[in-house]
Amino acid sequence: MQRDFWRQIALGVTTAEAAENVGVSWPVAARWFRHAGGMPPISLEEPTGRYLSFAEREEIALLRAQEHGVREIARR
Repeated sequence: MQRDFWRQIALGVTTAEAAENVGVSWPVAARWFRHAGGMPPISLEEPTGRYLSFAEREEIALLRAQEHGVREIARR
């Protein structure tokens, strides 16, 4: 969602319009913009399959919290 927001900004759309276009509230979009200093903090390109998704990272964190070893996590 943030990546879509920053793509809108790169096209010259205002923060409020970009927020509406991607479906977030204006305060959230303003905070993204302000915290990043007006520059996208992430690449505007879609990530490749090389990286773990948020769901995969979350699953690994839960397994680590349950004290499973790395080999057991890899098998799962």
